[in-house]
Amino acid sequence: MFICGITFFIWFIFQMIIDTEWGGFGDRGEAEYIFTQYDKIIDERSDHPGVNSLDKLVAGMCMGEVVRLVLDKLCTHKVLFNGNGSKILSTTGSFPTKYISEILHDDCGSYSNTRQIMDELAIDDYTFSDMLLFREVCLVVSRRSANLSAAAIACVLNRVRRPRMLVAIDGSTYKYHPFFDHWVTDKVKELIDPGLEVNHYFLFSF
Repeated sequence: MFICGITFFIWFIFQMIIDTEWGGFGDRGEAEYIFTQYDKIIDERSDHPGVNSLDKLVAGMCMGEVVRLVLDKLCTHKVLFNGNGSKILSTTGSFPTKYISEILHDDCGSYSNTRQIMDELAIDDYTFSDMLLFREVCLVVSRRSANLSAAAIACVLNRVRRPRMLVAIDGSTYKYHPFFDHWVTDKVKELIDPGLEVNHYFLFSF
């Protein structure tokens, strides 16, 4: 999801368009307290360390790598796969974000998508508990992205304070992730100022 591409369309007597371009929020240290050890690794390995901080926290292009780093550490500490990961899982960029959506779309009975992804990662020795933990990591990482996205959206809504707004979000994560849109919508509702009346706002992907 390209969070920096969020656009707010506001109708209230006149029309206003706000193109946030907020991918660089946090570049001056404002988001330092949010960064985990995994976020810091991604930032250090990026082409532009220290910039595009918000993008690196919430964008789909980084979400898969965060999951991979967490899974790899769990393997190292023998919490996952009895410590038997794979060379592929230990390779940077080997866990595309689309895996997250596929795993969370999985049928809880067969876990066929999860099993297929295990095969692609060359992980042969795993248990049912491993699959549940695998899924939980995907849930936690993607929900964090949704919550941070919603916090940024709610901040703008609270600042603009118009009665009727529409928020447009572009990106494959928002479009294909089974829960992302619901998480963002629910969290925005939770974070909007109590005294703010927002009669209508919609979140959608182009």
